[in-house]
Amino acid sequence: EVLGFEEEEIFSYIRNELTDENAEQLLEELEIREDVLSLCYIPFVCSMLVRVYQLSGFILPNTLTKFYKKYVLYAVKRSMEKQELDPDTVESLEELQEDQKRAFDELCCCAYEKLKTQNTTFNTNEILKLSHSLKCEHFGLMNCYKIADTTKHQFLHLTIQEFLAAWWISQHDDQKKLFGEYFQDIQ
Repeated sequence: EVLGFEEEEIFSYIRNELTDENAEQLLEELEIREDVLSLCYIPFVCSMLVRVYQLSGFILPNTLTKFYKKYVLYAVKRSMEKQELDPDTVESLEELQEDQKRAFDELCCCAYEKLKTQNTTFNTNEILKLSHSLKCEHFGLMNCYKIADTTKHQFLHLTIQEFLAAWWISQHDDQKKLFGEYFQDIQ
């Protein structure tokens, strides 16, 4: 059984990761932003929050979309560093270079397609079809694990997969149709 953080563990984690002043400032903001605090019960998401808070100059993004966008951009830049590319050439997800944009679009499309089928895991053959994304090591947004002799892949967290799927939908003219394919009852 995987257990999340208790509220006091959230506070303790934040205090351990940030200076006293920044930790107290974030904790004060979380008292107001219950939507964000509720995410912190998941340790991985809490660590994402602390990283985004640091990257944002110790200001909490004012929407969850901006929060996820900032985290995904951070992951993309880390991936670029590992590939010995200059991460400072990218200030936003909209500014990805052509190869990275193609890979990112491919990964977002895959996130959307898998959510449509209510599936969160990928087998190795499905991953190998992501030719562009594979070269970018999925921007560090996926992990893999073995079950018996089978290797499975998945996004680091369902909320990341959902963000990438939403990003993919937002980049198309037929958004209502694409959204409706995922949420059948909304058309």
